[in-house]
Amino acid sequence: MADQATISSNGKSASRLAARSIAGLTHDVVTLAELQARLAACDVKEMARGLILPIVLAVIMVVTLLGAIFTCFFAAAYALVEGAEWSHTAAFSASAGGGLVLVALLGCVAWYLVRDSIRTLERSRNELSENLKALKAMLKNHEQQQAR
Repeated sequence: MADQATISSNGKSASRLAARSIAGLTHDVVTLAELQARLAACDVKEMARGLILPIVLAVIMVVTLLGAIFTCFFAAAYALVEGAEWSHTAAFSASAGGGLVLVALLGCVAWYLVRDSIRTLERSRNELSENLKALKAMLKNHEQQQAR
């Protein structure tokens, strides 16, 4: 292979240029991964802050549900005891119904807030997708330059 000529550009060998190019690309990939990890950490912190109120509402919902269930059973017992008279039974039933409505409202609000908090991770996912597209384009461009 003594007949082969070495490829050089401004006195630098092709392998040295390729090594520098790969080192630069590796540095860019590592930097991109670090930034992606930082963004994900920020999104997780933001999501955790957004979950405090829904968790509190869920706890209130469970406590209210337990109270409403107890009241429903209490009302049913009174209904059996009193028969057709509605004085105490109607009041306890209305209380149980109101408790169940409150539980439903708190559950809807908690679900809405949880859903919105989880959406903050979409920013990280979208950014990762864009970064991967850019990385693929850089690698493809690098391959095309090496082929020339």
